[in-house]
Amino acid sequence: MFEALIAARGEQAVVKDEAARIDRSSPDGSLRYTEYKGAGHNPAWDKGLNEPELVDWMFSKSLPAAK
Repeated sequence: MFEALIAARGEQAVVKDEAARIDRSSPDGSLRYTEYKGAGHNPAWDKGLNEPELVDWMFSKSLPAAK
């Protein structure tokens, strides 16, 4: 999905390949995708939930107020 969004925006992903993970982002940083090397589905959840920015990002989102 990340690659499709980047392509739809006509952009090239910025890729940062580290020892334990690969981070991909849009040039302006508004889209981010992180892949943990060697981690299956459940271990990736554990690693992702320990990302310091994730909780703040999740709680910054909301639906528009009902009319």
